[in-house]
Amino acid sequence: MSSSVEFRGAVVLAPMVRVGTLPMRLLALDYGADLVYVEEIIDHRLLGCSRLVNRRLGTVDFVHKDGSLVFRTCQRERQRVVLQLGTADPDRAVSAAKIVERDVACIDVNMGCPKDYSTKGGMGAALITDAPRAVAILKALVANLSIPVTCKIRVLPNLSDTVALAQALESTGIACLAVHGRFKHERPRNPNHNDYIAAVCRAVSLPVLANGGSGDAVRLPLDVEYFRRVTGASGVMLARAAMHNPSIFRREFEDRLESSETLVVKYLKYAITYDNPFPQSKYCIQQLLHDRTESEVYRSTLAAQTWSDLCTLWNLSAWYGEHLAKMQHLEAEEEDASQEQQQQPQSEQHAGVKRKAETAAETALAASGPLTKRRLTVDSDTGEVLASFRYLRRLYRPDTSPKMLLHTHCQWRDLPAPEYKTDYIDRLYYSQVTVEGKVYRNLLGDQSKRYAEQGAACICLVHLGLSDGRKDEEQAKPEQQQQSKQKQQQPVEKQSEVANGKQSEEIVS
Repeated sequence: MSSSVEFRGAVVLAPMVRVGTLPMRLLALDYGADLVYVEEIIDHRLLGCSRLVNRRLGTVDFVHKDGSLVFRTCQRERQRVVLQLGTADPDRAVSAAKIVERDVACIDVNMGCPKDYSTKGGMGAALITDAPRAVAILKALVANLSIPVTCKIRVLPNLSDTVALAQALESTGIACLAVHGRFKHERPRNPNHNDYIAAVCRAVSLPVLANGGSGDAVRLPLDVEYFRRVTGASGVMLARAAMHNPSIFRREFEDRLESSETLVVKYLKYAITYDNPFPQSKYCIQQLLHDRTESEVYRSTLAAQTWSDLCTLWNLSAWYGEHLAKMQHLEAEEEDASQEQQQQPQSEQHAGVKRKAETAAETALAASGPLTKRRLTVDSDTGEVLASFRYLRRLYRPDTSPKMLLHTHCQWRDLPAPEYKTDYIDRLYYSQVTVEGKVYRNLLGDQSKRYAEQGAACICLVHLGLSDGRKDEEQAKPEQQQQSKQKQQQPVEKQSEVANGKQSEEIVS
């Protein structure tokens, strides 16, 4: 199949775990990358995904049945994004690739990852010593996909074996071969075997991308062409050099790189705009500041706990406020549309499921009132904490969420992370969360899986006596208000005793 993607002369962002998500890919494209690779996604993971159009973000999301986001992309990168697949089985590879086929430019098979979690499953670098399996996987993908197929390998200790492998892979009809010039056991501190890459380039006719030059040969944009000429490759794939400074891709000002301050601000805007996971985003910002680890701004970035913290640190508070206002407006429109649809009669099938349908009065209360302990009930048989509650994003603080607050609580208490379980019944999501073996269940369904889980987190937080992040905390906590009034009427000595007792309970808990 003729390739619709141009690999010759391309300078490419390499697939990197935790780094190759949408914000970094878009930043690389901003600076001139021709193609951007997604971090490796295992075939089993993709097979458990559903494709969802996220109109609020303007993205296409692939969400696993456990609720986690596996892959997010947007129209801007549609013709330039390459999804790297981790696989060891031809049929499974085809089934997984078919799920994302219409949303990416190419499918790449990972044959270079040396990590145990990959090789023990027969994936990654395990495939370069199992040529028949590698060939079978690539042939199956080429025969069944309408988009180009590529693969990325490491070199073998024996040069002739490396050349023979490259020729065997070329025979499958792939559009391009990326070659990392290190052996399976070697790491970045070891020199890149540029001569092996050069030998492969001489032995095959398909485009070859040279990889492994970061730090050794490539430190500035002008070094990219030097690395390409030394290896004789058609193009260059960059990992660490791009992770530390994506301006490595730019064609102008080739003798210098963009400042880390400018890169962090641009990355942060993309990360927030596209709702990238906070810990992952913070990790990427640390990489952009890799040469400033002793600076105050680096230490402050490490200490940041919320998007608001980071935006304050990087002088983006005004932009962040405008972004939140825009998102809250869009979320309010979604909630209004969701509530209108949920007011329609539900099918009789729902009456037979485990959870009882809420009454009209409960629905009205859940949609408007704050959640208090009085609205919680405990199932006498199971011990589960139950409530009918609808989470409305616009009523909660913009810099955090109930799920984030609950996760932080568990971290501070050195507890296992909260476990969420969500069922999809009659086009509604019903969620529960388990903390310390206790189940907190929301009896009210929501069209948004994310909001259903936030509602379950609220139930848990309120039962534990913690803030659920609602903006009007005083209004949301009438019980606390009553206690405050009673406390004001007590003698000063009594107030001191109550305060000391409460503090002791918090320390013990």
